[in-house]
Amino acid sequence: MFDILVACTKKGGIGKDGTIPWYLPPDLKYFRSITMEASDSGAINAVIMGKNTWYSLPKRPLAGRLNVVLTSSENVEDITASGAHVCRSLDEALAYLKGMANIEKVFVIGGGRVYEEAIRHPECRYVYATVIENEYDCDTFFPLERLERDRSQDGLTIFSSFIMVSFTFGFRYKDIRYEFRKYERTGF
Repeated sequence: MFDILVACTKKGGIGKDGTIPWYLPPDLKYFRSITMEASDSGAINAVIMGKNTWYSLPKRPLAGRLNVVLTSSENVEDITASGAHVCRSLDEALAYLKGMANIEKVFVIGGGRVYEEAIRHPECRYVYATVIENEYDCDTFFPLERLERDRSQDGLTIFSSFIMVSFTFGFRYKDIRYEFRKYERTGF
């Protein structure tokens, strides 16, 4: 099992030119608390990300968590030298992490293609989404529409396999308005 953690606009925008187009310290604190929190003192959590997300991190690896980078690139020496583990696919990463006794929780943290695969994966349990009400120019997206229930497309009703289980809104940092949502895959 794994969870997804994302910050995106209402249209699903997550980035532009390899960077996050907003600076939201309360969300960074939220991200850190969720991905660091382990109930067993001998356990740690793991974060899975794509290569572009890895290179966008200001400090690598993310401290206190096992970092797994997904890439098809053959040149991974700089990634492994920084302390991350490299896998070729999400399934390979999940199998690797299942074999480790000290991993408590696993989080997929981006980017766009990794999110697309992760949200369809049957082992995805929760999606923690910080939804930013402001719109930004983005070229990378999270499939937020996959979490909407009972939406219509070409005259057909499509049922999401996720339901929103918590929603807190009304947050503001400077001129950025945002909310926290938690979705759960149905059938668990």
